Amino acid sequence: MPRGVLRVATGARLRAQLQECTDPRQTRPWLRRVRLPRSRIQWRLMTLAELTVTHLRCIEHAQLEIPPGLALICGGNGSGKTSLLEGIFLLGRGRSFRTRNSERLIQRGQDHLRVIGCIMSPSGQAQALGFEFTQDGTSARIGGRPAQSLAELSHAFPVQVIEPGVHKLVEEGGYRRRRWMDWAVFHVEPHFVDTWVRYTRALKQRNAALRRRSEATVWDPELARLGEVIAESRGRFLTELQPTGSRPWQR
Repeated sequence: MPRGVLRVATGARLRAQLQECTDPRQTRPWLRRVRLPRSRIQWRLMTLAELTVTHLRCIEHAQLEIPPGLALICGGNGSGKTSLLEGIFLLGRGRSFRTRNSERLIQRGQDHLRVIGCIMSPSGQAQALGFEFTQDGTSARIGGRPAQSLAELSHAFPVQVIEPGVHKLVEEGGYRRRRWMDWAVFHVEPHFVDTWVRYTRALKQRNAALRRRSEATVWDPELARLGEVIAESRGRFLTELQPTGSRPWQR
């Protein structure tokens, strides 16, 4: 396959090698930094400073140094832009936003894929994250230690994606909208995911009891208690979001 170069256009003009599976005449992808007006809201963000992707779809190997702020990846069709975003999502979620079959993510002819990143806390402290998928299973590492579950990646590096299927948030039922909002709540209340996991587990147990026609009401108190906590967290998030969401309409 032809070999291309992923050029990182910033003040230092960083460069990284990228294997492309497209026509070499296509435009090579670029990563550009964009400056936005400073918001009056001070966000405490966990930023991705470095990213290494190996054997993910058409990417044989890509190593990037990402500057602070907003970065845009642009290039020709099939040059690997979405695959890079997919690698970032894998680093924070342990799954793809494009398919639930992780075997499809591995580059053809390879037996594994690997994504490694370095994240920076608001205080400037660096932490390494790693995700690997093989035919034998999935593994992740956080700060050099094995993760007990993929949910730990979300604690270390919360990410959200806006992709072509985002219109389903409006067209389909409330389930997708609640999930989208719950991930936003998790960004501001990290303990929220623990409550959400316990609620989901209790709901599954109650539904299983209903299918077995056994006593399902024993789960009602736990569901009510956890549901109230979740509703309160959602309410706080919407209250905080309301001034920001209404500002464009006041212009």
